[in-house]
Amino acid sequence: MGIRARFVVSLAALLAVTYSPLHGQRAREPERRSTTTVRGRIVAAENQQPLRRALVTALRAFQEGRPAFSDDEGRFEMALASLPVTLAITKGGYATQHIDVTSTTLKADREMEIHLARGAAVSGRVLGNNGSPIAGVRVRARRVEGSDTNRRISGAAPPVPGLVAGAMDSTTDDLGEYRISGLATGQYEVSAQRPMRPDELRAAMTRLQRDTGRARAGVEMITSTGPERLVDLHGGDDAGPVDLVMEQSEVPGVIEMPFVTGTPHDTGPQFQLRMLSATEERSGGSLSGALFDQSGEPLQGIVVRALRLQREDGRIVARDPAGGMGVRRTTDDRGHYRLFGLQPGQYLVVASTDATPSGLDRTRGDAFSRVYYPATPDVESAQSVQVDDDRETTGVDLSFAPVRVGRITGIARDATGEPLIGQVRLLPTQRPGVAAVEPLVERVHFDGRFEITGVPHGEYVLQAVGTNPGHRDEFGFAYVTVGDQPASPVTIRTSVGATLEGRFVVEGERRPPMRAMSIHAATGDFDRAPSEGRGPDGLAIHDDGRFTLTGLRGSMRLTAAELPSGWYMKSITIGGLDVTDVPFDFGAEGKYTDAEIVLSRASGAIAGSVTDAAGKRATAADAIVFSTDRERWFVGSRHIRKSRSSGRGTFDISGLPPGEYWVAAVDRLSADDLEIPEGLDSLRASASRVKVDEGSVAEVALRLVLRATLP
Repeated sequence: MGIRARFVVSLAALLAVTYSPLHGQRAREPERRSTTTVRGRIVAAENQQPLRRALVTALRAFQEGRPAFSDDEGRFEMALASLPVTLAITKGGYATQHIDVTSTTLKADREMEIHLARGAAVSGRVLGNNGSPIAGVRVRARRVEGSDTNRRISGAAPPVPGLVAGAMDSTTDDLGEYRISGLATGQYEVSAQRPMRPDELRAAMTRLQRDTGRARAGVEMITSTGPERLVDLHGGDDAGPVDLVMEQSEVPGVIEMPFVTGTPHDTGPQFQLRMLSATEERSGGSLSGALFDQSGEPLQGIVVRALRLQREDGRIVARDPAGGMGVRRTTDDRGHYRLFGLQPGQYLVVASTDATPSGLDRTRGDAFSRVYYPATPDVESAQSVQVDDDRETTGVDLSFAPVRVGRITGIARDATGEPLIGQVRLLPTQRPGVAAVEPLVERVHFDGRFEITGVPHGEYVLQAVGTNPGHRDEFGFAYVTVGDQPASPVTIRTSVGATLEGRFVVEGERRPPMRAMSIHAATGDFDRAPSEGRGPDGLAIHDDGRFTLTGLRGSMRLTAAELPSGWYMKSITIGGLDVTDVPFDFGAEGKYTDAEIVLSRASGAIAGSVTDAAGKRATAADAIVFSTDRERWFVGSRHIRKSRSSGRGTFDISGLPPGEYWVAAVDRLSADDLEIPEGLDSLRASASRVKVDEGSVAEVALRLVLRATLP
């Protein structure tokens, strides 16, 4: 079938995020505008019964106001910043309706009554002409009018991206499946959108870069449709499978194109536009489930994400994994979701929405918040889900309901007492064994005020961080409790942190090379300091070995960075106190002098060979050395080293302080094996014990251990 229609994707929202003409200047506080409250009642057209949990969204949601779910009586209310505006009303099983709201259509103290007719859905698969499913293809349903020979596409408004996924279009998953819901009775043209060719994309990027400096809402990228089919829909009756076949030349590929936003002379922020291939998205594992409200009804338009649990700096962190579209999806009209392209590991599944629930007692402070599987706003009570490669984990269902929330307000000031140029971050207080999750982030207003709303009850740490030049090194914190009683306003003041002054000493060297010197301060208390610690960006070294390290906060452990081969850090003292391998509390600010970091060129080493069960040299093995003292098992420890065996099945690990070590050879090691005490413990039974002296090489013959056999 010939190519006839065009598909338009707006990049206005993307530009709003990636480009700001202020570039490091204090943003002017926007003028406060009055809001208009819109009230309405949503009922079924067929029997006038109220429709609960219908989603009402302003089509310019990022400008106009937050979407809202109707209550048990079908009623909703939402505050809009300006009129006119178009509202989209979506409910599973019903046709999406668009209503234009103007100042003349609104009547004081009266609510609109909105009648939703039964709707239908179109679903199917997009396949290559070789029969393989294709992920990441946009499928669009457009209502047509007229005869087959003289069709006209109707002008129905498109949905709001990310809020009503599937009202008029959908994106295929790793199985090539799509589902488009909320369609009224009529005939529809269902088409798969052909992605841009590289030359088309480059032309669009050039046009985008050229035009972003102009007074435009955004730049449009246009791509032609691929295969299409006509479908007749009747209200309440979903269409059977509507499969589309794409030519292999139309199958999406991977395109990465960095370019600069702003005017052609602007060298500011950059980003990459990336189109993912079907092969890439199908790799890894997947998990699927559904979301239901407290009454067991499915919820549409809820964003579901998979956060991978991993070790970072000695703690468990839940992060958005790197990857494509499959790690974040929106529930369809049945409440279903499917996450895919996930690397093997443990994940937290979290659901969230910007929508507000209608009809609740506002004095109680109930609202929607992030909900972790299976049904808790508290990450400590969340259950993790195991994902395996090329396998699907099903039945990961979440119960999504309003919870008791509060708000935190206050003033943030910098070290001079002026309003802070930066942001505040709220996160649960760090507790051993509990995953650290992404914080709630709000910017600080021009007068220092800040407000964080929708916070579930619990214990938190509030961190203030400078984000502009001259303030980026400033940090402050305060502990807050959110409960039934309103929290008192918080005053938080940042500081530049403590300063450490001292000198590097290299035994046997009168004029050591200063370029070889470096030190890192790793935080041991993530409530009281930035998680990245303090490193080279705060270190200044003079030619005579004197150094200054700034921005130190709370309990920190000093470790030497990469040293020349054969060197090792011998000791660290602060004011005569030995702080080698142990944390030191720097407080919030102050100056500490008379520090001495002693380095030696006479490190110990362990060398040897690795053989497998058949007695042959193992050319693919990780040799690991770790202290017999468990107190020295920490991230960045100088007493833990690893090396990959050579093509001859030998290894050589240097830079070791004198002491006793366990040495083992494993077919493969992960980064976690160097951070988790349990991982090192599992190696001891298969390890050899070796004593290392300063300036000497200990030799050992190791037998290869298979990771799969470890406890």
